[in-house]
Amino acid sequence: MNDFIGPRVVLLVFGFLFVSGEALAETNKGRKYITPMYTHLFLDEERGISDDSEGASLVYGHGLGGRIWWETEADFFTLDTGVSGGSDYYQSALTTGLVYAFGDRKRFTPFLIAMVGATYNDVIPDDSDGLDFYANAGVGFVTPLPFVDFNLRADVRYSYDNIGSVAAGNGDIKDGGFEDVRASVGIEIPFGGPSAKPIIVVEENNSEPDDSYYVDSDADGVVDHYDKCPSTISGAKVDGSGCLIHNQIISFSNIFFETNSSRILKDSYPTLNVIADSLSNEHDIKAEVRGHTDSTGSANYNIRLSEERAESVRKYLIYKGVDPERLTSFGFGESVPVASNKTESGRAMNRRVEFQITSH
Repeated sequence: MNDFIGPRVVLLVFGFLFVSGEALAETNKGRKYITPMYTHLFLDEERGISDDSEGASLVYGHGLGGRIWWETEADFFTLDTGVSGGSDYYQSALTTGLVYAFGDRKRFTPFLIAMVGATYNDVIPDDSDGLDFYANAGVGFVTPLPFVDFNLRADVRYSYDNIGSVAAGNGDIKDGGFEDVRASVGIEIPFGGPSAKPIIVVEENNSEPDDSYYVDSDADGVVDHYDKCPSTISGAKVDGSGCLIHNQIISFSNIFFETNSSRILKDSYPTLNVIADSLSNEHDIKAEVRGHTDSTGSANYNIRLSEERAESVRKYLIYKGVDPERLTSFGFGESVPVASNKTESGRAMNRRVEFQITSH
């Protein structure tokens, strides 16, 4: 298979991804991830060896802007020759290329990928050992895992190995230029990118050197020097010590779910993490998580959806360390609107999560 149709396909996909990057937004710039992956190889029959081959990969990705990501990947594969007592073949590859994602990776996101690089083949005969051109292209997806900031990733790719002559399992010498298929699955671990929390900059007031300057990091009106509960829920009423006042309802419109689902979107994690910290630090309170919807859909459907969303938030807070004995959940559906359901803005206000704070 030395006609190079395979590498031309890879380069065509690579070129498409490169051209697609000409008009990029800034949405993913600076976002990074690493992905350890397990890979199974479906080898070209022309190799004349076993199809039972596998290996491991490590991917580093970096957002270039818009839908384009740059990736570099290191692979190590064991190619089973199928010869009892014989030596297996080994491949070590390093490739780089582009990924075109049909989404923001915060939800289920399909993608196209094209990579080029080199592979070191350790085979028989020894004269064929060495570096060879290597390329691959294919499709895959990433999707968020519940309760953690990781993604599940899977992809299937065509790969081209431009190795020279190599011995098959029966000893015959095969011409190189092999076309394999690889299927991989792994965990994508994001890091870097914009900070989830705002950076508070404190400037010293040199005009009044005798006055102490105090920071109110949780913005509850009580400076940190006197705040006995320094991670209070934003928007909550507090006493003179900065701790939550009992018997109050705190409403949030920035806890988001997938449409018609109780699955929490990752954009909600920073808010929920602050709530979890606050509830964990104040042991004398308990909270009822209350779910509310707009009037879209039937009343019975909205009751069930609000109950499932409230319970999903409760489970997330428990996962983050809040005592489950201090949390309950309840769904009100569309029955307690705070605005008119006749307008889009009113419906958005009615889709909310509330916390009723009481004594424990």
